[in-house]
Amino acid sequence: MSVKLTIVICLAMGVCGCAKRDPGYNFKPVAFGLKDVQDYWISHGRPLEFRPSEVSGNPGEIFVFTNIVKTTNGVLHCRFGARRLGWPPGVLAITDEGFVIFIRERDGRVIFSPEDNGVEY
Repeated sequence: MSVKLTIVICLAMGVCGCAKRDPGYNFKPVAFGLKDVQDYWISHGRPLEFRPSEVSGNPGEIFVFTNIVKTTNGVLHCRFGARRLGWPPGVLAITDEGFVIFIRERDGRVIFSPEDNGVEY
């Protein structure tokens, strides 16, 4: 009886407690899209009149986002950004330095590599 109980507890922990929790949004595909758009923009001579939708194929998802963000690590120059329904309020952005960051709307907090580190509400 105790062996069966131990197995059930281990399975329950594996399914519920030890599995990586998905908060319901995934930044990875859009982070890769931002990198593709930036690479294309750079390889084509950084044109002033550039539409990210020409590369991403999804109009409105990735847009020109030229904000300057100050963090404890220094000053970052954003180039392109994205928003999606279901994400926390804020902008996923790629900087001229190649960092993918998430800028939360409520407090302006900058989260580096949100596709790997996640974003808490």
